[in-house]
Amino acid sequence: MPKVILGLSGGIDSTAALILLLEHGFEPHCIMLRVYDGTSKCSAEKSARLAADITKRLGVPFELIDVRKEFREQVLDYFYVSYKKGETPNPCVQCNLKIKFRYLSEIRQEKGADFIATGHYAKMNLFNGKHLISCSRDIKKDQTYFLGFLGEEITRYLMFPLGSYLKEGMRKIISEAGLPLPEIAGESQDLCFTEDKDIPSFLESEYGFRVDEGDLVFGSKKLGVHKGYPFYTIGQRKRLSHNYHLPLYVREKDIESNTVYIDLKENTESQEFIFSNAVFHVDPGCLDGQELFVKLRHRGEKIKCGLRKENGTYRISLEGNKAMITPGQAAVIYFKDMVCAAGWQKRS
Repeated sequence: MPKVILGLSGGIDSTAALILLLEHGFEPHCIMLRVYDGTSKCSAEKSARLAADITKRLGVPFELIDVRKEFREQVLDYFYVSYKKGETPNPCVQCNLKIKFRYLSEIRQEKGADFIATGHYAKMNLFNGKHLISCSRDIKKDQTYFLGFLGEEITRYLMFPLGSYLKEGMRKIISEAGLPLPEIAGESQDLCFTEDKDIPSFLESEYGFRVDEGDLVFGSKKLGVHKGYPFYTIGQRKRLSHNYHLPLYVREKDIESNTVYIDLKENTESQEFIFSNAVFHVDPGCLDGQELFVKLRHRGEKIKCGLRKENGTYRISLEGNKAMITPGQAAVIYFKDMVCAAGWQKRS
């Protein structure tokens, strides 16, 4: 019976993944990583109790592993530093790479297990001898964008039990297994650690980081004030306090003067950007001449693109489209729904 290390949160998706593994003849060993102590209804303590109860009911081994120190160093500190630099961080990408799959992979080796599994909505495919993460059946819930940096040393052991299922069917799977749905934790959040706080409040409470209000500038004219440069994203339209008669978007941020520059949409979008610190999961040469697509944000559409290397730097050009390029956010390249590369967006 193949042994699987399953990342279990006590939530609906990872619980359904556990049930499916059992139904398909696998021997799961469940791991919950304690990353952060919160105070809300979805606190670490409650989630751990739920996960322990689920595994006890199903007769499956369960371990709670404390990685709070590592999570602070690798995710929270990165989150803070990125905002301080004026970027828009992507903590879910960082957590998957530096915490979640790193520890699941180490535990798999320690226990001599055959596979690693999670409740992510994704699939695996074999392409040119490489194990590539691929888009799930449920496109609306697809999470491949957050997994784009995982390398072959992890993906060769990876499996996603929910990849061929729709989100709407998860409650039925749990119910038919005899588990009471009200005891299952709710949906996981993109920023699991901020809980009920907004980002400025979180950074002030955790790091004493506070930025005063500053000028909101269009051209050379001040149109209003903003609440601090770190808390505005390139391309942002909402929560901009101005009375201009047309929609305006964040174009640039000046950290030294704490100024946020806004502009018309056509002046904030780019046709091309630098694909910084790129990680390729296939030989870049085999992508030449292929139809490629790039995703610039988790809920964004895939955009047809070209990829080239120029003076040692990879660049992505968007075909027939322009988009908001956001420093600090990932860019993930797809070929036939398979993740072939991931990097960071950097404006040219």
